[in-house]
Amino acid sequence: MAASSTALALASATTSAATTTVATTTTAAAAAAAVAATAAASTHPTSSASSSSSSSSSSSSSSSSPPSLPHPFSRLRITNSLTRTLTADPATPSGWDPLRAPSPSARDPQDHTTRRRHVAAHYSFTLPEPPPAPAALVAVSAPAAALLGLKVDEIERSEDAVGVLAGKGPIEGSAPWSLAYAGFQFGQFAGQLGDGRAISLAEFTNTDGTRWDLQLKGAGETPYSRFADGYAVLRSSVREFLCSEAMHHLGVPTTRALSLVALPSRKVYREYGAEPGAVVARMAPSWIRFGCFEHCFYRRDVAGLRMLADYTIDNFFTAGGSAKEKAKAPLTEEGRYLKFYREVVRRTAVMIAEWQAIGFCHGVMNTDNMSILGLTLDYGPFEIMNDYDPDNICNHSDELGRYSFKAQPLVGQWNLSKLAMALSPLLVAECGDDTERASEAATRVLEGYMPAFRAHFAARMRRKLGLLVDGYPDGDGDGDGDADERTERDVTEIVHPFLSALASARGDLTATLRALSSATDADLADPVAAGLPHARGGLGEWYAAYAARVAVAGSGGCRVPEAARLASMRACNPKYVLRNHLAQRAIEAAERGEYEAVRGLLRVLQRPFEEGSAEETAEWGGLPPAELKDLKCSCSS
Repeated sequence: MAASSTALALASATTSAATTTVATTTTAAAAAAAVAATAAASTHPTSSASSSSSSSSSSSSSSSSPPSLPHPFSRLRITNSLTRTLTADPATPSGWDPLRAPSPSARDPQDHTTRRRHVAAHYSFTLPEPPPAPAALVAVSAPAAALLGLKVDEIERSEDAVGVLAGKGPIEGSAPWSLAYAGFQFGQFAGQLGDGRAISLAEFTNTDGTRWDLQLKGAGETPYSRFADGYAVLRSSVREFLCSEAMHHLGVPTTRALSLVALPSRKVYREYGAEPGAVVARMAPSWIRFGCFEHCFYRRDVAGLRMLADYTIDNFFTAGGSAKEKAKAPLTEEGRYLKFYREVVRRTAVMIAEWQAIGFCHGVMNTDNMSILGLTLDYGPFEIMNDYDPDNICNHSDELGRYSFKAQPLVGQWNLSKLAMALSPLLVAECGDDTERASEAATRVLEGYMPAFRAHFAARMRRKLGLLVDGYPDGDGDGDGDADERTERDVTEIVHPFLSALASARGDLTATLRALSSATDADLADPVAAGLPHARGGLGEWYAAYAARVAVAGSGGCRVPEAARLASMRACNPKYVLRNHLAQRAIEAAERGEYEAVRGLLRVLQRPFEEGSAEETAEWGGLPPAELKDLKCSCSS
């Protein structure tokens, strides 16, 4: 008991110390301290929550149940591995059938007892709230639909399919659920949170074994809604739908968005007053977050923590073999859970490096918004910057700038230290209860985060600047083939000076890199005459160094031809990105019931590297007007 108290005291002290700042020098130490502080907890776990098979009193069945909705979703293979494996909320009746019994989270505005404040489980069953008519299908992403084996036209033609996507009822053969999780929000531990307005309808498994958890966001209250309504406004839903797909097509690891349904008759009250509602259907292999592990840890449920970690590893981090074979074999000899943590660290570093390379600000990097799979998750007050500004804060609720653009890599590391704390009982146990060994191992893994981030960021920026081209050897240009040395020199002499000069010039990262993707050797020799961006200002001196470097791109006497360099750059520097003013234009049209703007913007965002038509360029390819350049958003959605 004393050890458990020590762990909780450490957690409280840690959150207090990290309210507004993220320190690079303390994150690895925090992981080590967390492991050490919870050593004894691993040997005295509290009993796990009642399993999903535990008996519980059944809810009243007097209410009529929502209809099951067939086709086209009903033909997909439902596997629901999470609810078959992990622990259900004990308040959920054993063997609850959502097609015959009312939801355990029946919505009574005067009765908040159905909202679960202390869930001793991984998830709770719940049901979406049937939407008011009309439910307008704004848009469907064809590439996302294809992941499920569906086509846009069959969704558009099916009233039942649109009903599923609007939250009219469950899919036949599946019991919807919402996840329980906790989290650190703006540096402070917030306790139990959970899916307050997200409901997973089903997990589908394709013939190739790929899994997709289809989730509705904004479809009403869940057991984790606390005192909120579980709804989403059309404004934020348009942004999430478009950005989820835009990020994927930019090559950034992300969750996906299948559809957007507008509910103009559902009035949702937020800081701007009453707004029309909407539901986004979004997809991910899994919606498990760092906060899911924190939920188990801070409840001192080591058995539940182990169950969650094993499920995640077996289903998403181990390649090949049956589930039973995966469960038996550790990922490496260094330890199953340490290897798992190492891979999460790597994936997180890659994801955030991709953000930094395109000027993406997330805005709310709380631990409950961090995907365990390394996917960009929960699009709220995000922004792809116009003027490149390392100090940019995209969330106007972030008064202290904790989640500023330049802070994102360090926040990622800090969040990973909190994950190490949550995993510490498992890490210590697999080290034979050797606390010191576990602490050292976790520290080494976390210390690898920043090198992994820098390596991926360097490779990404070198490609964007045409210094690293597929099919051509990479080296220092003098034939010795030392790629590591060349990378270091490129970062020091080209990449960092470029970003620094761009920030001084208040230049646009997207537009500048796209312009460089058409800059010939002759253009670089005289950037002023060629009209290259900021040639007379902040980038003037940089162009000379860049031209000299481009002239020796490649190694071993194999120089990268101009045509190959430009083609490679155009393939990774987008023309179309989801700028705030473009999203706002689509939102305002959608609020008038005009949805073509959302669809048109989606079309160009799904092919961001193409030139597009003259009409698309005029509509979606330009820079924002001065009055909309600094448009910001809040967490309100």
